[in-house]
Amino acid sequence: MAAIDPTSAGDRMVSGALAEVVEELLKHRQSERQVTVLDLGGGTGVYAVPLARAGHPVTVVDQSPDALATLRRRANAAGVGDLVTAVVSDLDAFDGGSAELAADVVLCHRVLEYVDNPVQTLIEAGRAVRAGGVLSVVSASRFGAILSRVLGGRCEEARALLDDPHGRVGAADQIVRRFEVGQLTELLAQASLSVISSRGVGLFEELTSRHGTLSDNGLATTLDRTAPFVEVAPYIHLLAQPVRQGS
Repeated sequence: MAAIDPTSAGDRMVSGALAEVVEELLKHRQSERQVTVLDLGGGTGVYAVPLARAGHPVTVVDQSPDALATLRRRANAAGVGDLVTAVVSDLDAFDGGSAELAADVVLCHRVLEYVDNPVQTLIEAGRAVRAGGVLSVVSASRFGAILSRVLGGRCEEARALLDDPHGRVGAADQIVRRFEVGQLTELLAQASLSVISSRGVGLFEELTSRHGTLSDNGLATTLDRTAPFVEVAPYIHLLAQPVRQGS
């Protein structure tokens, strides 16, 4: 799969995880070398364009026409405009039962922090996952945000994050809610989705940001996958599959 090239190291890590997912899905296919992708809230195409460059058709659903206009420009510039479809829609009204939106891989990245009803959003996202497919969820971590504030010497904000039931700094916080791993897993369970893997995203970069670029010798990947560190990474990345009736 073509590498994602945004500035965010976290996006590059998630991209690597998605590449693994795609390759695993392709193992079970005789000749077809593509998977269909639905990117909920995918905006300007941080994930969509690289996936399309790797040959996978991607539909991006986002409520911002401006973001989707940027997506179209990026896709056309990358020569994959024919593989990227943009759909303007409010995610709070998203219907996962639409046959034309069904996909092998559904992305729900940095969406649950903002929607009115995270469980309902997950239910609809799960409905869009084709049999044998995968849902990828990335959400802001409450404990990761606390650690970041402590490392930055912003202890009052860290205390506010710890005390607030939604993991917010205050009313002016642009993020509506942050999650703990257990909370996110429970939301997925309520939406009849079973977690198949979990990892943190970006902890190594958070801890070493004051020292420039370091060679991690695989340490970043190890931290991302080790239980105590998953909880305190800036973002939580879960892969899940729908629990089908009779399965």
